[in-house]
Amino acid sequence: MYSVDRSEKVKYLSEITSFHITDAGYARLDEGWDFKINDAGENRLYIIHDGEGYVDYSNGKRVIMEKGRMYLLPVHTSGHFYCKYLIKTYINFKLSLFNSIDIFDFIKPKQWIEMKLFKDLTLLQKFPGNGIAEILRHQYETLLIIFDFFTESNNKNLETLLPVLQSFKELFEYINKNLSVKLSIKTLSALQNQTPYYLSVRFKKATGFSLKQYIIMQLIERSRYRLGFETAKVRDIAFELGFDDEFYFTKFFKRYQGCSPSEYRKLKTEAQKFT
Repeated sequence: MYSVDRSEKVKYLSEITSFHITDAGYARLDEGWDFKINDAGENRLYIIHDGEGYVDYSNGKRVIMEKGRMYLLPVHTSGHFYCKYLIKTYINFKLSLFNSIDIFDFIKPKQWIEMKLFKDLTLLQKFPGNGIAEILRHQYETLLIIFDFFTESNNKNLETLLPVLQSFKELFEYINKNLSVKLSIKTLSALQNQTPYYLSVRFKKATGFSLKQYIIMQLIERSRYRLGFETAKVRDIAFELGFDDEFYFTKFFKRYQGCSPSEYRKLKTEAQKFT
């Protein structure tokens, strides 16, 4: 049985975040599971039932995914995935704060967070391979797992960080609703009844990002979602985000993402085949 304190913290986490599963399932994999992810657009949770898988990073580090363990790849990390034989449950998800930035962008964990061997085997048995419908019935258990990853990564400032971020709730929601490349710090500071300088300093201290960086991150994230999970035309995404033309949007996207919008859409489509 979960402790009251742990359950209450997970309840609090669920109240201030939006938990959205973008893809999930049960997979039996062989040598054909061999692909690279560059700057993952969502968090990936792997529960290993049998076999062994590998993830190589550009810095030479290798993670070996072993039977009976869980692994979390936070958003925006990269790696080369492969195996000879592996059975896993996978859950790709977004854990967004105020329907905005992913919470893992704020806590900045290591590339991989690895859980110890399961102590409660009944939790593992709740993901026996019955597909996404079964997984979706256990979103609470999934949140418990995610909360434990925070604990495993020794992120002691999580409980103090979230209330600070919550003080910017109105600002986050305004940016999310009015997201545009033309959105100015002057407009945001007027909303907060603060000078642009004072708001910028407070925001940077609380989040680790400047307001300009945050708006850019949101523009890229919104673009990636539209390109990866929807069929909107590139020019329509550009106009939606306040760009004057498709060329300027493409130049902007390539500067921060490393590839054009069309290339990203193609890469995302290919990556989804190997989840």
